Amino acid sequence: MSGPARQVRRPISALRMAQIRELSRRHPLAGPAIRELLAEIARLRAEARRCEASAELYRRLTPVLRQVLLWHAQGVQLADMAERLDVSTSTITAYRGRISTALGVSTITQAVGIAAAAGLISVEQIASGGGTEGKP
Repeated sequence: MSGPARQVRRPISALRMAQIRELSRRHPLAGPAIRELLAEIARLRAEARRCEASAELYRRLTPVLRQVLLWHAQGVQLADMAERLDVSTSTITAYRGRISTALGVSTITQAVGIAAAAGLISVEQIASGGGTEGKP
């Protein structure tokens, strides 16, 4: 990583943050701009943590498991999933168990919630309905 991306990932030390806050107190005109900058830094840090968590969850699931998770979010029935993947319904049930285990939850519905919160499944994908993508 180089350039600006490397700078964003470099942590700001507590001492540096204290210096920035002190500067904002001593220079009232700079204060609002500095507070806005600090808020933006906090937002970017939170977004970076969310992206890293999302990438980790994504790596835990195979393409087939991600497809089954999406289909579940879209309300596709087990039999339809099995037909699309040319497997048995018990295989789909096993896939759902592997998804739940990989995401550290006890139900597939919780897995959908985790995936949606992490950005692995978007509202647009769910709304597209029925997973018209076919086989993964």
